[in-house]
Amino acid sequence: MKDAKYLLAYTIPLSAFVGIYLQDIYSFLTPFYAFVVLPLLEQILPKSTENLSEEVHNQKLKNKVYDWLLYLNLPITYGTLLFALYINQISNLATHEIIGIVFTTGIVLGTNGINVGHELGHRQNTDRFIGKLLLLPSLYMHFFIEHNYGHHLNVATEEDPATAKYNQPLYIFWMNSVPHQYLNAWKIQFRLLKTNEKNFLSITNDMFWYSVIT
Repeated sequence: MKDAKYLLAYTIPLSAFVGIYLQDIYSFLTPFYAFVVLPLLEQILPKSTENLSEEVHNQKLKNKVYDWLLYLNLPITYGTLLFALYINQISNLATHEIIGIVFTTGIVLGTNGINVGHELGHRQNTDRFIGKLLLLPSLYMHFFIEHNYGHHLNVATEEDPATAKYNQPLYIFWMNSVPHQYLNAWKIQFRLLKTNEKNFLSITNDMFWYSVIT
C-alpha cells in the first residue's frame, strides 16, 4: 500500500481535466492545486527518511508496474493537450478561462511531460523514444541532447546553462537558461556530427529532426 503514493502524480492531470471541463473559475483549479494545496500538504504531512534496503531496491527494479506508471504519462500528456484544444475550439471561452486553461495545460506538460521525459531520457531504446515524445508537446525536445550530453558533463560550472549562478534571481535564471540550453543543444549536435564524420543533413542530426517535428 505504501507504493500507492506514486498515484498522487496523477492528481494533477485529474485536476486539469476537471478544470478544463468545468471552465469558469475552475479553469484555475490546477494552478491552485499545484502551487497552494500541494505545498501546504508537504508542510503538514509527515516526511519519510526511510531508505530501501538493497534487496527491496532490486525487487522494485524488476517490477514493471513502475515502468508502466511512467509510460501512462504519454496518453495523459497528449490527452490533456488535445482536450484543452478541443474545449477551446467548441466553447466561447472568456479571456480568464483561456488564461486558466493555458496555465493548466502547461503545468501538465511540465510535470507529466518534461519531468517524466527527463527520467526516461536516461534510459535506452523504447524508453528513450517515449521520453522524447513526452518532451514534444512542450516543444522542448532539444532538452534530451543538452541535458544528457551537456548538463551532466558541465553541471555547476559556467559552461552549464542549466546551473544558476549563486544568488541569481529565479526569473533572470529562467530567461537566460531556456534560450542558452537551446543554443547549447545545437553546439553539442554539431560536435557529435563532426566526431562521427556526419554532415548536417545526416539522419543522425537529431536537432534538425526535432526542429522539423516542432
